[in-house]
Amino acid sequence: MAIDYSRREQAKRQQIREGAKQMFFEKGFSRATTDAIAAKAGVSKQTLYAYYPTKEDLMVDLLRHLMSDMLHQWPLDEKEQAIISKDQLRKELTEQAQSMITDIMQPEYLSLVRVIVAESPRLPQLGDLFRETICERALDHNRLILERARGEVVSYDLDVEAASHMFVGFLLMHAIHGGLLASEGKIAIPAPTIIDTMIDLYLKAIT
Repeated sequence: MAIDYSRREQAKRQQIREGAKQMFFEKGFSRATTDAIAAKAGVSKQTLYAYYPTKEDLMVDLLRHLMSDMLHQWPLDEKEQAIISKDQLRKELTEQAQSMITDIMQPEYLSLVRVIVAESPRLPQLGDLFRETICERALDHNRLILERARGEVVSYDLDVEAASHMFVGFLLMHAIHGGLLASEGKIAIPAPTIIDTMIDLYLKAIT
């Protein structure tokens, strides 16, 4: 259950999170000291510890808020209208792909994922949080599209779960290859023609 903090406390927590975000993304979790975080946030160490007793508590709260912000950009569209043509299905899949790839290739998002990958072995709740929010939202979005096309454009027998993992997996591969593993300043967002080709191959596989 969400905790109902006062406005003043919410503002102070946000101030601390902003300072922590800069330090975690710049230095990494292990090398970001509480002294540096407090200084960047403009608060005393006493205040920092009053709100976040451990650096791990601060990290989890920061990532929870960052991922919540991203989910607001990916609202689930629970339309009930059936998708009755391949062109309509192509349009909706393309919109999801373009929206998702644009968001996940943003420098701040890539920095977030780097921190999660680096710290998940020691803080497994970070990986769980990422999987249960960002990954599941992307899969849910695709599942809803395919369910609306079931029996019209795609077969009733389509394995929607496997098909959704195929679709989202392609996009995440681009995020890894063109984003996470790219050197600074060389993030490579796939061109629209690459997205179009991926959609063509995907449609051939599921229709």
